[in-house]
Amino acid sequence: MTFRMNTRDVEILKEIAEYRVLTVGQLAGIMRKNSRALRRRLGKLERESLIRIDPHVFSKKQGRPEGLVSIRKKGIDLLKDKSQLGAEVPVERAMGKDIRCLEHQLLTNDFRAQLVQVERIVPETHTRFLSPMSPFLERSPEDHPLVQERFPIPDNPEKWVKFTPDGVFALTEVQSGKTLQFFLEVDMGTETRASKSRENADIRQKILNYQLMYYVGRYKHYEKTWDCSLSGFRLLFLANSRKRLKALCELVRAMGPTDFVYLTDQEQLYEQGVWASIWYEGGQMDALPVSILGSKMPAASPCPQDILK
Repeated sequence: MTFRMNTRDVEILKEIAEYRVLTVGQLAGIMRKNSRALRRRLGKLERESLIRIDPHVFSKKQGRPEGLVSIRKKGIDLLKDKSQLGAEVPVERAMGKDIRCLEHQLLTNDFRAQLVQVERIVPETHTRFLSPMSPFLERSPEDHPLVQERFPIPDNPEKWVKFTPDGVFALTEVQSGKTLQFFLEVDMGTETRASKSRENADIRQKILNYQLMYYVGRYKHYEKTWDCSLSGFRLLFLANSRKRLKALCELVRAMGPTDFVYLTDQEQLYEQGVWASIWYEGGQMDALPVSILGSKMPAASPCPQDILK
């Protein structure tokens, strides 16, 4: 039987290119599509050499392989032919094979896949996410990603701060138009918490960079992107383990003022969801965790496994 591309197939390819590499479950949640039907369609796209599906043991708890989906050059060329991707975009910017830390990317995508579901849980909330790895976002004349911060230190203009968040996103209340901005840092426990030299790219320096960003108002350049007025932002740390979460919370509490920093771990994200009360404000683990949705969090907060069915 001759294979026929449809508009839904193009959307599937676009999502795979955007996220670079996904589990089938993540893609099903993002596209709000039945997993079984999606697997059948992915099988056809794979046979046409538009994508590749590799086995991968994603969850040590589950102990079962789950397919990892990424786009192939033929799929990228198709998106370019259909004017869905810029002709100037390098092939490697959309493919998943060159990702340095696969587990980091998958955990980041888990966060994003759940963030998509927020609009289903709280329909009056609109979500938008920008990734520094997206092949669809415009880049600077110097070829820097849109989600990259570069600004001079006020007292030393010859010295610049430069860092790249794992993502930046906005939650907008549709009726009022009020927007909250968040920066995301996914922590796999490989970076030093605090080194003797601030020149090193440790977690302490990351937080100092965000504090300086707030002080100089650098975050306000996103007002044009979100079409809103911003009066601040929140920084989210997603740790890969409970042990790492405790260590990061201890660091954040010692640094103050860090009330703008919210932290959680991978297990709470999986079990309760990004929308639930899983975030420790200012690293205060002796206080009740809060939701990034604030008062908009539903009273009966669903677990991810239920909402992604």
